[in-house]
Amino acid sequence: MAENFQSDLRQAAKRGEAFDEETGLPLSMLAVKSAVKWFGFVMAYVDMKWPHAAAKTRDSLTDALATVTPALVDEDASGRPDPLVLREALRQYALPPAARQLVRPEAIRTALAWLERHSLHIADLNKVRNVRLGLDALTLRLDGGAAAATTIARKRSVFYNALQYAVDLEELPSNPIDKVKAWKPPKVREVVDRRVVVNPVQARELLTAVTYVSRLDRGRHLRGFFACLYFAGLRPAEALGLRKQDCHFPRRAGGGSSWPSPGRRRTRSGPTAVRLTTIGA
Repeated sequence: MAENFQSDLRQAAKRGEAFDEETGLPLSMLAVKSAVKWFGFVMAYVDMKWPHAAAKTRDSLTDALATVTPALVDEDASGRPDPLVLREALRQYALPPAARQLVRPEAIRTALAWLERHSLHIADLNKVRNVRLGLDALTLRLDGGAAAATTIARKRSVFYNALQYAVDLEELPSNPIDKVKAWKPPKVREVVDRRVVVNPVQARELLTAVTYVSRLDRGRHLRGFFACLYFAGLRPAEALGLRKQDCHFPRRAGGGSSWPSPGRRRTRSGPTAVRLTTIGA
């Protein structure tokens, strides 16, 4: 954790930020430290993280904070905006620094003003019951269903890191998530929805269609690649490494093969190494 904090300091120095002489912190960190409420804290926290974060990290950061922030409000908060509006307000207008200059519809302005008024103070997050509000919010999708375990873990990591940053800046004595001993994300039973799974008839139609997607023989080449994935259950890397000696071609009763031999190896770069022209036909 100390090394991560040191890395943030070095990143600020590389960006040429001015440092406060009294606290020794760069101005971006000082803005985070001076925030009184959680809503202001996450805004400043994103500003500090944004310049040296990759695009995927930025998306994950705003996604997690947009999930947890609406849950961290005081108990007597009335007139709560629609959850979808709150999420849009945070994801599209408040959290991304460049989006804060956009013209905000009335509903968005109202939602953000509500968050500013009712957001919990940073000190209130030292209480376990308040942190549980955020953790519980991570376990639900917008439609009220249970979120996937990987999604919960990813968002929890962002939440934990944000709170740890408050600890680094001495706004919290310790990370309050560490005090939550009994909390566990709900177990989600993964069930395959047959309505969205391609059936064999549809698969053959798709394999035929893919032969038209490109020039030369690339379409037939892709047909063999995807046929291996669907009918043989190969992983993409296994299909890429498939060779003639790895294959067994069953023969018809008359002695002829119902599976023509694989085509020649491609000489130009492409997604696969061999072409199986009739798999799944």
